[in-house]
Amino acid sequence: MSWRDKFLYYNERIDYLKRKTSRTQNDDDYLKELQERKRRLYSAYRYSVEWTILRNAVLSRDNNQCVYCESDCNLHVHHLTYDRQGREYLSDLITLCATCHSEVHGREL
Repeated sequence: MSWRDKFLYYNERIDYLKRKTSRTQNDDDYLKELQERKRRLYSAYRYSVEWTILRNAVLSRDNNQCVYCESDCNLHVHHLTYDRQGREYLSDLITLCATCHSEVHGREL
């Protein structure tokens, strides 16, 4: 199963369980397990060749600087949406410095 297929599967199952009006303890346990699997998958994806190519394309498109403050130090690639996680479009991503990225998320990264 590809990155894309795995992300899609986890997202669909997680969304289904979150929408379910009467969840059992087993549902809640399974939801936590799926969320953890997705977190681990995303962590591995960030070290993949696919992500490296995409990340470099975003950095290049944004002239290797933060799109908010134009800093060229400690750059991150930020998801504008997670709807296509694992199959992102360039337009789903922007370059942010660590400071601006933390501000966007409202917490230190």
